Order: sequence, then C-alpha cells, then structure tokens
Amino acid sequence: MKYGWAPSSPGSFTYGGPSPYSEPESIALDNLIQTLKPSRILSVHAYADLIDYDTDGGLVLAQLMAKKNGMTVAPISYPTPGSLGHYCRFHSISLVTLELPSGIAPTTMWNWQKSALLTFIHATL
Repeated sequence: MKYGWAPSSPGSFTYGGPSPYSEPESIALDNLIQTLKPSRILSVHAYADLIDYDTDGGLVLAQLMAKKNGMTVAPISYPTPGSLGHYCRFHSISLVTLELPSGIAPTTMWNWQKSALLTFIHATL
C-alpha cells in the first residue's frame, strides 16, 4: 500500500481514511511537498513531550533541537501506517515531529522552543 497505509477502524486514533489519499489534507500536503520539494519538514503536534524523527537527517536535526529545548529524542511508540513519516522516508526528506505537551501558554511555549526552531531552520545537513 502507498507509504505503508493500512486500513483501520473509523474513529480509531490512527485512522487514515478508507484508502490511501482519500483525505483532502493528504492530497493538499502531497501537492505542496511536490511543488516546494523541501529537504526537511517540521511537523508540530500536541501529543507528548518528545521529538520524533524520520530519516537520518531527521535524527540529526532532532538531536540538535534537543540540545536547545532539553526534550527527549525518541520514536513514536505506536504504528503510523501511511503517515507523513513513511512518506518522508520514501522521498528522503528529513522529518522532525515536535510533540509538545499540552497546557503550556503560547508565550511560554515560544520562549521554550524558539531556539530549537531556529536551529531546525538554520542547521546544515
């Protein structure tokens, strides 16, 4: 299946739609990536308190960011079939997923993450 996509139950935590590229946001993101052809992507979620990564370049970027924000670099602990991570591995795009803890005020979050985000932008791979 496309980028490891696998069927799952509607409403489940990892539901990816009834088929690969069935979701409009997946189509839009693919179109954007194919147009811009980035060498790295930063994805930001509010799920945990860690930095996930895909590809060797993603690991390097995640480790550099962790030196700035003190977060743990670790892979997500559940399967992510058809995810952006699978997509980026297939296309050799460095991906870092900043999994932020919830409940932190935006100004506090910015002050905490600013230097890590600038490191992601300016780092040479």
